Amino acid sequence: MLYSEKEYQAALKKLHQNEETLKMQREHFVSLNLKEEQIQLGLSPLQSFYNQLKAEVEEYELINGL
Repeated sequence: MLYSEKEYQAALKKLHQNEETLKMQREHFVSLNLKEEQIQLGLSPLQSFYNQLKAEVEEYELINGL
């Protein structure tokens, strides 16, 4: 859970970085001719972290009327 504006801003930055990382990693896996199932498996840990962080950001925004 995010408790301050400072934490919120840091989380937004990290969220954006993770979006870029997911995109680049997916492109890399595609270039290796991996099947979609393999790509999803490889991206799963990063995707889980991204989803958790996104949920925290959305919760903070909801609570603070952003």
